[in-house]
Amino acid sequence: MRILFICRHNRFRSKVAEAFFNKIDSGKNEARSRGLFIDINSANSLREIMMEKGFPIVDVKSREVSVEDVEWADKIVIVANNVNSEMFPSEKTETWEISDTDE
Repeated sequence: MRILFICRHNRFRSKVAEAFFNKIDSGKNEARSRGLFIDINSANSLREIMMEKGFPIVDVKSREVSVEDVEWADKIVIVANNVNSEMFPSEKTETWEISDTDE
């Protein structure tokens, strides 16, 4: 199964979900993370924190979701409370309403 984790900027929530999934799943399935908008700020502090916990984040660069990503995914998981799920195919999308830390 191919899972696409989506948050607003692909800076924290979706990257953490991708890292946890790929570490715990042991390669049986595949996950990607993307955002609705590019964020030019890197998440190096997130990389350090996740490495300490044993969940490496390989790429801290923010990546914007594409049509190809949506087509690639068998399941789309929105890990944010500020992303409209109606932008994605309802038959393969679910939402986990995880708030921003600064709210």
